[in-house]
Amino acid sequence: MVDFTNIYETLLVPAVRDAGFQIARAREPESGEGASRQIFDRLLQSEHMIVDVSDRSSDISYELGIRHALRPHGTTVICADSAARPFYDGVIPVIAYRIDRSGRLSALDRDMQSFREQLSRARSIAEDDSPLFRLVDYAPRLEIDPGRAAILRARTAATAAIVDRLRSARRQGRAAVLQVAADPVFANLGDLDTSAVLELVLSLRDAGAYTEMVALYRRMPVALQQAR
Repeated sequence: MVDFTNIYETLLVPAVRDAGFQIARAREPESGEGASRQIFDRLLQSEHMIVDVSDRSSDISYELGIRHALRPHGTTVICADSAARPFYDGVIPVIAYRIDRSGRLSALDRDMQSFREQLSRARSIAEDDSPLFRLVDYAPRLEIDPGRAAILRARTAATAAIVDRLRSARRQGRAAVLQVAADPVFANLGDLDTSAVLELVLSLRDAGAYTEMVALYRRMPVALQQAR
């Protein structure tokens, strides 16, 4: 068992921000055309990507393969030290972090140092970390589209702001959640990042606003309604 939320909030967020990156977590269920576009945008346009392979998810392995095929460098693979090692361990550098029986970090200071060093090095030196580009010198190298990357960063920042507002509203109670839910930003759910929509669902659930939650579900894109 790995407490991925603990790993993300305690280790990854501070390490990534210390390295000068803007952080976004791709944790929502991805399903359908719209959701696939979101994840593919991230795989192609993100300056750096951290991939946790602790649970040996086939979806994660698929996305890691796409990332390595698209981007010569800018990918860090991590794994809990007690998890079964992926078959590509040894070909791809894998940074291990230590967890206790509850799945939470057990050696934060040591692991934080390793992550900060890795991310700082990746930020300053663009060394190929994709095995494809290290082994095949004729593989085509795609450059990040500055315009699309800027759109992705702006969308990430907007999503983070929405999520922060909803989490703050949940602490204040039902009325505060409903006030945020009425914001025009939620008028067209298809224009929002999936994580922002799911955060609203959770906020309405926690506030006991079940009628509003059902109404929100009915307005969701079909692909998101069908996501598991």
